[in-house]
Amino acid sequence: EYQQVLAPQIVDEALGLYPLDGVFFNMPGYRTMDYSHVYHGICQCEACKRQFHESTGMELPIEEDLDSPAYQMYLAFQKRMVQKMHQAIREVVKRHSNEIAVAMYSPDGSDIFMAESNTELHRPYPVWEYMASENAMVLNGSWPEKILGNIMINASSLDNRFMSVSPWQMDLRCHELMANGAGLAFCIIGDFPEYPDTKNFSVVQENYAYLEENERWYQGFRTVADIALIKPTHPSAWQQEAYRGAFKALKQNHYSFTVVDESAVSFSMLNDIPLVLVPGLQPTERLLEVLDALPCKVVYTGVSATNSTFERWFGLREIDTKPFQVQGAYITNPPSFQQTRWTLLQGPCCTFKGKQGDLELRDAGMFGPPEMCGGNVPTGRMFRHQGPKG
Repeated sequence: EYQQVLAPQIVDEALGLYPLDGVFFNMPGYRTMDYSHVYHGICQCEACKRQFHESTGMELPIEEDLDSPAYQMYLAFQKRMVQKMHQAIREVVKRHSNEIAVAMYSPDGSDIFMAESNTELHRPYPVWEYMASENAMVLNGSWPEKILGNIMINASSLDNRFMSVSPWQMDLRCHELMANGAGLAFCIIGDFPEYPDTKNFSVVQENYAYLEENERWYQGFRTVADIALIKPTHPSAWQQEAYRGAFKALKQNHYSFTVVDESAVSFSMLNDIPLVLVPGLQPTERLLEVLDALPCKVVYTGVSATNSTFERWFGLREIDTKPFQVQGAYITNPPSFQQTRWTLLQGPCCTFKGKQGDLELRDAGMFGPPEMCGGNVPTGRMFRHQGPKG
């Protein structure tokens, strides 16, 4: 009731009393973890159970399992409910004035799409240092009509708010945002005179002054990318790794690429891109329909080879659907890989053949002691290399 009924009433009252420039909603929606990093799981209150059942005819799931049909329906249900709330807020704000901005961590109903570049002591290493750049690229590639409000969080962690990240990291965030045509937004908790760690203040001042002086060169950017990287909207851990690995490989090899959120994928958005890279996404019907209609090449990683669309795209045949674990194994690269003749494999795999360009699996060999390393003999098991889609 607070989010769906009372929040719009509070906003309406505030806008009637004060000349506000904008309204920012920080964390609406269905949270499963609190500020103390305690995981509470999917809300099981009677309102959620009733509304989900009325909307889908299904029982509310208990676990967040991306392979569960009920959880997939729950994610769609969440999106509908949050969109409804965002639209209610937007209608209240715009009733007062079209000049008042709506800012949210969502493209739905917002004028300014909020994001953050931050660190967190509880996250596993390595630190994702491309966070600011990624946020700007996702917005530019998915919702170019929006303004990005990327907040550079000064704190080293959510629960350590009074020690800053390093000046080098803050400087990197500023440069990443400016390089992608985004503005700068700096955040501390507290007031400036009393804040106990001031080492980033001069860094931010210098970057703000530079952007103010050169703002005309950092506006109206338009992508001329040769590659589109699809970002998973609700990634599992391994999907996140697959996506970030692809992002890092493209960025560090200086490819010109755009990033498109899975939820925003459309034919018109990708029609002029020569290559689409899809790292680890579930092959949903909507996504496959868009990719199937595109004239470009598609590289698709991390999914079951038994999907009928993949069989048609990549000319698959003789599929061995029994997965096997590999560690220390390789496949033999095509002749075009002049310097790297083998590529490592790690984790669950299955073998299959294609209409052309099969790649042979080399089995795992001894990796120690060092003087005994060797093996990796050809096995006769084949992976496919080239087909109609890429």
